Amino acid sequence: FHLQIHPDGKVNGSHEANHLSILEIFAVSQGIVGIRGVFSNTFLAMSKKGKLHATP
Repeated sequence: FHLQIHPDGKVNGSHEANHLSILEIFAVSQGIVGIRGVFSNTFLAMSKKGKLHATP
């Protein structure tokens, strides 16, 4: 299963790898990482209710 981050902010999964599932994981600070969708150039975020979305 591959996590996908779409340019419109939608986050979902796919059974096949594709351009939307290429992710960059980077250190923000000790113990904290950021996740960026390479194609969409947006960052993975989570709402207070636990829903995933992408933000610029």
